[in-house]
Amino acid sequence: IPPDQLFFIEKPTRILVIQGIWGHTEVTLDWMKIPYTLVNRSTIETNPSIIHEYDLIVDDCPGWGGAIPSHVAANFTTFVSHGGEIIFTDIALLDLAQVFPGYVNVIGNLEWTGNVSIHNPPLTGFPAEFPSQYPTTFPKTTKIYTMGGGNIVDTILKANEVRVLMDTSQYAGANRTLAFYFPYGDGLVEGFAYHPQEQIEEITGDPY
Repeated sequence: IPPDQLFFIEKPTRILVIQGIWGHTEVTLDWMKIPYTLVNRSTIETNPSIIHEYDLIVDDCPGWGGAIPSHVAANFTTFVSHGGEIIFTDIALLDLAQVFPGYVNVIGNLEWTGNVSIHNPPLTGFPAEFPSQYPTTFPKTTKIYTMGGGNIVDTILKANEVRVLMDTSQYAGANRTLAFYFPYGDGLVEGFAYHPQEQIEEITGDPY
């Protein structure tokens, strides 16, 4: 590997998962043997400063459904501004749109399984920000399952800032974005229009 493509891990990522009802990202983390701390929303509402003890926060579906208390939202923006990363899944995309308005437009989704295109953001003019974005063998497509009654992105509002990771033009004949991220301050905000733990092939049990 060329030296400019090496990535040194100096310490493990401290992950805090805000427990969901339909989103169970902790199941995926368990499968990958990645440690994390699991808390419920009331814990965050009572002591929102706890998030600053971590590097990565997962606001799992449904999150607050777009009604995050103002003191929690303020801690989210401060956390990301200072270099943290927050991932929002499915219905929790409404929280993303509330706390970080003007980046994406969120609408209701469908129960759907289909192929999506995987994008390597540097190909759109951005510098490579992560090691996985370097290889020329980067996969071009994958399958994604979305559970009905959730949320998805239909419009990128800040095309010069939002990096699309996965999208499709086949979502009931429409264009939809299923995974994306954007920088905010010194940190990152990421959105998944699906539940990570559900991305399993039904017959073989293999992950997509």
